[in-house]
Amino acid sequence: MRVLILDDESNIVKGISFMIGKFNLPHSEVFSMTDPEEALALFREKPVDIALVDIAMPGMSGLQFIEKARIS
Repeated sequence: MRVLILDDESNIVKGISFMIGKFNLPHSEVFSMTDPEEALALFREKPVDIALVDIAMPGMSGLQFIEKARIS
């Protein structure tokens, strides 16, 4: 399973990544990202099963990210 964590605040991304690791949730790869454009490029290359996305981010909102990812 692939998990994408996308938030413009790196502390949030690190905290969620830590929690996933701490509880040994079933996953094979966790992608921790703070830049929506980079995350979109990654998503196009390696689609994820679960995406935890911040809604309010500068440049591209989480909702815009989801819409663009759906079109990919």
